[in-house]
Amino acid sequence: MAEQAPPAFKMAFRRAIGADDDELEANPRSRSALLRVAVRTGAPAGDVDTAVLGLPSLPGGR
Repeated sequence: MAEQAPPAFKMAFRRAIGADDDELEANPRSRSALLRVAVRTGAPAGDVDTAVLGLPSLPGGR
């Protein structure tokens, strides 16, 4: 079985946070807004292959 890398982030809250009643009253468009919070761990960020994601290559090999 392949070894799994440690997670680079941990979720601060179990669920997404929505606007409260005061925010909805002041800003009705906030009813569809959801906030998700993640905290960075000490694990290194993983490498990303931009070609797999279909992203263009940047000049300079980045």
